[in-house]
Amino acid sequence: MLKLTGTMIAATVLLSAPVMADLNLRVTPQNEGAWVKVSENGSPASNVQITTNVPGSGTFTTDEHGRAFVTVASNRSGSVKFRAMDQEGNLAYKTALINKDK
Repeated sequence: MLKLTGTMIAATVLLSAPVMADLNLRVTPQNEGAWVKVSENGSPASNVQITTNVPGSGTFTTDEHGRAFVTVASNRSGSVKFRAMDQEGNLAYKTALINKDK
């Protein structure tokens, strides 16, 4: 009986969890930034917040086509981690090498 109760509790928790969206993040590096395209379940995702791990880079929002140009405030080229968060709190991450034009 105890084993069955544990299984039932686990099934209830899994079924009551919100459905997770398939948030996809594509990053195309450009000098001093990147074009970021976000799709959700295969469709462009608008109003998605994009941030990076570079201090001072700010927050960017995707347009109706799921795109945003993200400038990276850095004095040198390097690996940058991009984070996308939709209005439901779903997250996607992508790392890309961003070149600093000198």
